[in-house]
Amino acid sequence: MCFVNPYGFNILLFPIRVTSDRFIMDRVIEFLSPNFHEALPFKYMLLFLIGALALSRAALSFADVACVTLLSYMSLYSARHVSLFAVILAPILLKVVSEIIARTPESFSAWYMNRNLYMRAIDSSLRPYLWPTVSIVLVTALVTTGLISFQFDNKKFPVKAVEFLRREKIPGNVFNDDEFGDYMIYAAWPMYRVFMDGRSDMYGERYGRDYLRIANVEPGWKQTMEKYGVGWVIFNTESPLTAALKEQPDWQSIYSDPVATIFVKNKSEYRELLAKYSFVSVPTRYERLKVGDESAN
Repeated sequence: MCFVNPYGFNILLFPIRVTSDRFIMDRVIEFLSPNFHEALPFKYMLLFLIGALALSRAALSFADVACVTLLSYMSLYSARHVSLFAVILAPILLKVVSEIIARTPESFSAWYMNRNLYMRAIDSSLRPYLWPTVSIVLVTALVTTGLISFQFDNKKFPVKAVEFLRREKIPGNVFNDDEFGDYMIYAAWPMYRVFMDGRSDMYGERYGRDYLRIANVEPGWKQTMEKYGVGWVIFNTESPLTAALKEQPDWQSIYSDPVATIFVKNKSEYRELLAKYSFVSVPTRYERLKVGDESAN
């Protein structure tokens, strides 16, 4: 059944193509190595695993050794594999730690065994279906009464900008911030189709290079936009592209907020929008800070 898809057999080759694509491996954050300057639980688990293996006298099976070696390499190579490292190596770590505890002084090992017996007694006394049922009923009640709700943070996602798009129905090809693409698909598909979204590995090097050329305002960015027939842009307000478009006479902003700014090209297709929103400007960060200081005073 795995062959029943738009790509047929090629879908099975996709993981190999992605992992062998140096452009993606070197630029997509989840494929880069973990940042050990941050407080990652992964690095502490890895160090604890190394220390436990050094202290333990238990002989690991060939499968355990293979898992430790392979998953350690994979997680150090790519942050995407950290969760797999934690899931697969946790049982091995527990087995090693149990052997170490067995060789500790009798007073400690006896306390530890008694604690385990108490925990098992508590577990066996609980009704297995009670608390899951109570949790489901409680969450359902909170949702239906409106006490809890789901919504996107409008300081991170282009919530208001997409509301504007849904009202105005802008025609033509869009060039969008890839960080906005996922939300646009969720909130405005099929009315709008994105240029790129967060699934960078799906787009490959060709679109990835063109996206970065435009987003970073690299040489040839205007020609690349013409290549794709881009008629309007929605991008991060603080981005280099927004600053560059602001200075272009053939582009005009029709919407702007601290998160996202929308530009359209000065052509007949957008004449009504340009006339309707001719007053919209894109304030710089300095201008917004200045306004904030004046209002505070």
